[in-house]
Amino acid sequence: QLLRVATLENINAIWAQYKTKPFHRQWILDAVPVVGVPVTLRFIKEKAHADEFTIPQLTQALLVGLH
Repeated sequence: QLLRVATLENINAIWAQYKTKPFHRQWILDAVPVVGVPVTLRFIKEKAHADEFTIPQLTQALLVGLH
């Protein structure tokens, strides 16, 4: 529920803190697209352009985020 009201800066801060920890990284990649608000799609777009996702991670995020 908190991700629904999070700003892009909040999500980026969470990502920066946990992106190197595999378990937390996967949780973020599972949770962010499900929220389905424009901010989360912008987050996915920015990270995709920065090549911070693997192809399978990006595919999963886009499929869930656009569903």
